Amino acid sequence: IQLDQNGQGTTSAAAVDNGSNDACPYGPVPGGIASMALSQTEFDCSHVGVNTVTLTVVDNYENTSTCMATATVQDNVAPIALCQNVTIQLDQNGQGTTSAAAVDNGSNDACPYGPVPGGIASLALSQTAFDCSHVGSNSVTLTTTDINGNSNSCLATVTVQDNVAPAISECEGNFAVFNGQEEITSASVIDFSATDACGIQSTVYAPAIITCDQLGQNVEVLVTVTDVNGNSNECLTTVKTDGLPCGWMDFGEDGIGCEDGNEVDYNPVTESFTLASNGCATTNFSQDDAAYVQTELCGDGEIIAQVTDIDPLGQGWAGITLRESEAPGAKKVELLSNLGNMLRRAIRTTTNGYAYPAQLFRPQATWLKLVRTGNIFVGYASIDGINWQNVLVANIPMNTCIQAGLLVTNYSNTTLVTGTFDNVTVNGAGSGLNLQLPDTEGEQVDQSESLDFMLFPNPVKDQLYLDLISYDGQEVSVEILNQLGQPVIQRRYAPFGESPVVFELNELSSGTYFVRLISGNSEKVKKFLIVK
Repeated sequence: IQLDQNGQGTTSAAAVDNGSNDACPYGPVPGGIASMALSQTEFDCSHVGVNTVTLTVVDNYENTSTCMATATVQDNVAPIALCQNVTIQLDQNGQGTTSAAAVDNGSNDACPYGPVPGGIASLALSQTAFDCSHVGSNSVTLTTTDINGNSNSCLATVTVQDNVAPAISECEGNFAVFNGQEEITSASVIDFSATDACGIQSTVYAPAIITCDQLGQNVEVLVTVTDVNGNSNECLTTVKTDGLPCGWMDFGEDGIGCEDGNEVDYNPVTESFTLASNGCATTNFSQDDAAYVQTELCGDGEIIAQVTDIDPLGQGWAGITLRESEAPGAKKVELLSNLGNMLRRAIRTTTNGYAYPAQLFRPQATWLKLVRTGNIFVGYASIDGINWQNVLVANIPMNTCIQAGLLVTNYSNTTLVTGTFDNVTVNGAGSGLNLQLPDTEGEQVDQSESLDFMLFPNPVKDQLYLDLISYDGQEVSVEILNQLGQPVIQRRYAPFGESPVVFELNELSSGTYFVRLISGNSEKVKKFLIVK
């Protein structure tokens, strides 16, 4: 017997009868059997399986007999599978689960009897475990099986959501140290680490860059990290700024030929530079040896600085320079102070050429200025930064773009000397500065007044050097005069070339002498001593 979709099934006595008969086939009923009756004809889910029934037959003369039969009841009707859509959230590990019971929406069977109420023996879901790769809609199949082994299925949608923000494990700002850079990216100076089970999509820094104009400030940076599913987290950290102002840079430990002796510091509050020269003494004037910091100067321009401290005093020089590069033998003009009574100038007209130093007696002249106009370089000194005195003029062909810098050098190679500079300014032609060999009043300097020469050493024994660099290309007459004003040595240069020139004094006795130099309308006289 097959149960129908309602769990009902029937049979009959005739179906069970297998040819019951009687010896007296005659009578009211042909065949002799007057009636047949079955002990049970209706069956339901409770009867699934083997059932014993009794067939009772009655002949025409009311004689009865019975026999036993087996009625096997079968349920071959599938259950009704009902599904509902579900939504699940991934956890911090990117994992999420659901179950068949969660998807089931009241699946049932016509045979609600048996070991499982409702007639459903089991529910099975095609997929219960989900991860980041399943974010979105996923189709699953729910399979229902009744207690009699019949099964059916339905489809459902499992929506997987990732609502877990990335985890930030580190967010710490460091120092943004400027050394010639106009800007530094925030990402490069923040130690940041974040993880997400489904993956990081982006990390955004606000502000994204820190500029050299912010030197000395503490810059707050908001870091926002977003995962691949749009969840975000953020942290706020502080980046401290240090280093050199916009456009300025040093060359690490070596400065200009100053092996492991160069150190540069800048105070953005006082706007002061401090350079430390550890054993950097220029003894070979074809190769420089100094602590050094510089900025680029293209075209005409000037550098101005005030030397405010040298420590220890009397052990070194601090000053300014205009030079073609940081190479030790680069062409240059430099002007330095010892914060005593002396200035020192040095001029190198050819790469790796000799840069003879000359010392000038200029008490309290702590302000220094170098001006470039084309290939003409003019140096000035001042005690107040207002009234300037010309101390050098040089004609040196250099590249369009050169370096304007500060430097500190030692008297000897065994000392550590620091120099401090205030009021440092570098002005280029683009600033509107009038650069025609100007004096402090902006008036044209009389070229003849800018002509000067240096002599060294003084006192001298055998050889006297004259630095005539400002007379380059001009006709020059040089005379060495004794105390009576009588010339003892005479030379003429037409025109003058490489400086310095050397005068041999072996034939002259000890005493006071004079050097007279005539060029055009300019005449200069300086005194020196010969000591044998």
